[in-house]
Amino acid sequence: MAKIKRTSAPLNLIDINDASNQQFKKLTALNNVFATETSELTTDKLEKMAADAFCALAITPDVGMLIAFDEDADYDSENFLYLKSIEKDFVYIDRVMVHKQHQGMGIGTGFYETLIEMAADEGKAKLLCEVNIDPENEISIAFHEGMGFEAIGEKTLNNGKTVRYYSYEI
Repeated sequence: MAKIKRTSAPLNLIDINDASNQQFKKLTALNNVFATETSELTTDKLEKMAADAFCALAITPDVGMLIAFDEDADYDSENFLYLKSIEKDFVYIDRVMVHKQHQGMGIGTGFYETLIEMAADEGKAKLLCEVNIDPENEISIAFHEGMGFEAIGEKTLNNGKTVRYYSYEI
């Protein structure tokens, strides 16, 4: 498996929990542009998720964000609960998004590099995530496979979407 190599320029990342209320609103709006790929959020829900997350990073005001939970999180996502039932010692990437006008600039890679460093520092064994395959999210599939993530299964969710689960060993 190819490992992610630090090639991108340093990013001006902040912990989402340090964001202002106005920044949270802009990040919520950014999330909701990608609701088909992730899920729609309210600002209150985003704030709660960020507070409970293993890692919650953003480039503000609305360039991009990443939210990830470790296996001990009290999080009720269908995907997270499924992965928790079959895996151990992981960090689950719940959502990552980059504003369309900033895509292709290494921001997503930078988010993942930072998360990998954080997870490694905490002794986590792997990163897990899911990507929609029905409806298909070709960009995310290519991104994850290009980063060295390996498919570990598929599942049709209660909302009718079918996802592919991916794993990346740290």
